[in-house]
Amino acid sequence: MTLTELKSFIQSHLSERNTIGLKQIVLFASRRANADIEYDPRNVQTVFLRTIHQGLSPKYSEMRTELKPLLADPSVSDEMLLKQVIKVIREENERQRRLGHTTHQKGTAVRSAQDDVTQDREQTTTDSKTNGKTKMIQDLTTQVETLTSFVESLARSRSTESSIHSTGPKPRFR
Repeated sequence: MTLTELKSFIQSHLSERNTIGLKQIVLFASRRANADIEYDPRNVQTVFLRTIHQGLSPKYSEMRTELKPLLADPSVSDEMLLKQVIKVIREENERQRRLGHTTHQKGTAVRSAQDDVTQDREQTTTDSKTNGKTKMIQDLTTQVETLTSFVESLARSRSTESSIHSTGPKPRFR
């Protein structure tokens, strides 16, 4: 039976998820007078320490590094281990506080792999859209210039008419 199988079996049989609690239950059960299987406390401690080391995810690699000397020593007490965990967590929290809670995220690089035909189609589509917009802008510019010329000619003709009316003979009414 492998370590993982044994741990899973004991956890399911005893309905215990807490590793420290599980360790204590195994030790207590093996000390009973009518116990079918007796576990050596040193073996239980070694399995417990190995489980803690393996259970620390890569996210907690710094904690794993800090705890490695303690986890390698089977004579370490649970209290000493907990004190060291609390110390490492406190130091990490202080470091995060000093850094202003900045989290470092890895940059993501995205690359596209397409065949030339797809790229040519996309380029043609993009070019035709750009050309269509450019042509519309040119047409609108031409229309604005035409309207501006027309308005200027109307303004000139009005000013010409008003100057003719003001200089010519005044009509007489009878």
